[in-house]
Order: sequence, then C-alpha cells, then structure tokens
Amino acid sequence: MPIKMSGIPPSPLEYVDWQRHLGADDPTETYRFSKWPIERGIVFFWSSLSIAFTNLKPVVPGHVLIIPKRVVPNFRDLAEEEVKDLFASARLVASLVVSKHKADSFSITLQDGRDSGQTVSHVHLHVLPRFQGDLERRPGVDREEQKPRTREDMAVEAAALREWMLQLSQKRESCI
Repeated sequence: MPIKMSGIPPSPLEYVDWQRHLGADDPTETYRFSKWPIERGIVFFWSSLSIAFTNLKPVVPGHVLIIPKRVVPNFRDLAEEEVKDLFASARLVASLVVSKHKADSFSITLQDGRDSGQTVSHVHLHVLPRFQGDLERRPGVDREEQKPRTREDMAVEAAALREWMLQLSQKRESCI
C-alpha cells in the first residue's frame, strides 16, 4: 500500500538537529578507511553507524565520503541496519553539502568491487555537489591524476562543514 503524503515533505535542513551529528560519539573511538586511519579533524558528520569526512582527492569542491564505521569491503556484506544508516546519513550529508556549496544538484556514487572502479576496499559513498557544466570538466570520481590535498586543507573544509551544521541548528532552534 503506498504511503499517502500531504504536500511536500520538509527538507532535512528544516528539521534535523544537526548538533546531534557533530561528534556526540566517544571521542576516543578511532576510525579506519580500509587500512588507513582517519584523523578526527577531517570528520564532520557522525551517526550511530556511519561517518562522513572530507575527500583527499575531491573531484569538485565539496566532494565528501560517507562510510560505515565498521570496515566492510563490499556493499552486499553490510548488515541491514548499516545500509539504512549509511543511506539515511547520505541524505543528510547531501542536503548539507548542497546547501553549503549552493549547488544546483548532487550525485551519490557507490562503486562496489574492483571492476566497478572501487579503489579502496571499504564500502563508501561519494557525495558530490553538482553545478551546471561540471560533468564536461570532471568525468569520474576516482582519477589518478587528481593531486591529493593536504590534511590541513581537508581539516579546514571539515571544520567549515561542522560550522555550517551549527548554523543550521541555530536557525532551526530559532524557528521552534
């Protein structure tokens, strides 16, 4: 039976308590992206089972990654709750990134397995804010010729996204 909805559902920007996703988990918890440790300074979003962090080799400004906290190589090996949390997180992170970068739209990409182009053996979603004409300049999400950013640059972007989340929370609270 289809779900009946009256009107257009609100945007997550209007109802999400963004402060809840700003690192409320255990500050001693460590994360890995496959075999690589993730520095907390580049993480900007936490949920119960997923995190989002800035990308070492962004294809467009605002290109971020979302991973399950548990290192799992393939999507089909995720637990049901991890799948739900990963995609619920993707919806929130995409809303955040699109609003922060004033994008026209966004792409979410999952490459599962070597033949799909997956280069890191850990399930991850690429979230890319999209702008008119950017596909002609940037054809893929994993390009070897893309020069890596410094951790400092990644941390600055993560801090800006966390600050944006705080601002959104304050706007939300002033409307309640």
